[in-house]
Amino acid sequence: MWVIADAGYDGPRLAFLLSDLPVRVLARMRSDRVLRRPAALAARHQGTPAPPRWRVRVRRPRDLG
Repeated sequence: MWVIADAGYDGPRLAFLLSDLPVRVLARMRSDRVLRRPAALAARHQGTPAPPRWRVRVRRPRDLG
């Protein structure tokens, strides 16, 4: 049995909730939806490391006098 839904429904959530039933879920995605894959682990750690950030020293009122 197929469960067919429009773009207003959450397809992955429907599939999760109906996972114990013998159904297939087909849901249309919104046209402005963007699908991205996570960056590869090796690609994120290539090159030199970023320089350390400057730290701002917090001053208390008693340090100003």
